[in-house]
Amino acid sequence: MPRQIELTLPNMHPAQLEVFNCPARYRVLSKGRRFGGSMLGAIEAVASASQRGQVWYVCPSYPMATERWTELCILARQFPETTILEGPRSITFPGGGKVTVKSAHEPDSLRGSGLDLIILDEAAYIQDLLKLFGEVLLPTLLDRKGRALFISSPNGLNAFRTLYVRGLDPLKTSWACFTFGTASNPYVSADDIAAMRSEMTELQARQELEAQFVDDNSAVFRRLNEVCVLNPQRGPQAQHNYVFGIDWARAVGGDATVVSIFDATARRQVWLDRFTGVAWEVQRNRIKALTQHWKPDTIFAESNSIGGPAVEALQRDGVRVKPFVTSAQSKPLLIEALALAIEKGSLN
Repeated sequence: MPRQIELTLPNMHPAQLEVFNCPARYRVLSKGRRFGGSMLGAIEAVASASQRGQVWYVCPSYPMATERWTELCILARQFPETTILEGPRSITFPGGGKVTVKSAHEPDSLRGSGLDLIILDEAAYIQDLLKLFGEVLLPTLLDRKGRALFISSPNGLNAFRTLYVRGLDPLKTSWACFTFGTASNPYVSADDIAAMRSEMTELQARQELEAQFVDDNSAVFRRLNEVCVLNPQRGPQAQHNYVFGIDWARAVGGDATVVSIFDATARRQVWLDRFTGVAWEVQRNRIKALTQHWKPDTIFAESNSIGGPAVEALQRDGVRVKPFVTSAQSKPLLIEALALAIEKGSLN
């Protein structure tokens, strides 16, 4: 009979221990950033495998799987006679228990059987989470009455929240849910939390630090009535720097082309011009007139679609325009930065 080994696992803080010791078969942990969710998952994985358990550690992507694999190897190397295989990303313990790190990027690779524990890290970011768990992963737990631990920061009201709600249902006795914000980790200082909060909007802080489920359709820009009041001025002030932002209409006679003029020195919007149903040449002439009057340091103009030819025409006329492509990647970052600036009062 293979000899059993004694494991000395890292100390867990009380909130981690509460999740670790919960007897429910399916546990859902909504946690704040730097709570220690990944460490909890690694400890659970190693603890189960050291007792001959068969464990999968599942991550949303290959890069995250690589990161978790590194963390698990550091933990596993503290114990004798483990076999670490880089190729399949598996760690085998002397009693035959095994931890294998998987990516949810290819769901068909997750089909198997005979698992004692599945840990789904950052589960809120796993695509088609409900289908993946119900159709692919759950059957792998049935042979050995295995368990599952879902760990994640919230990501709106998506499938992760659906699983979390199961833990609130008193009739679903095999499910349990937990909410622990960043402050539940005693090793993260109040100053560090305050510093993180200062870089987030209120909605972001509720989700990322307090582990609350925030509606994706909630108002993005808060305090608008308080801080976003345009007090136009007739012209530039001496020694002030001005920036133009141009958003083109999709078609003449459709939506509006908008020119926003921003005083970068005073950090306030000083002029707004909108053109509807105006020919492109007339629009460009109005923009040229505005640049001659305000003498901006920088002009940003959207170059998507019709914006490309419009920007090129302005550049040919001597207007120093910097084209900007609005994409699915750039737009959320711009919106988040603007929302944060408005909410923190750094824009007027």
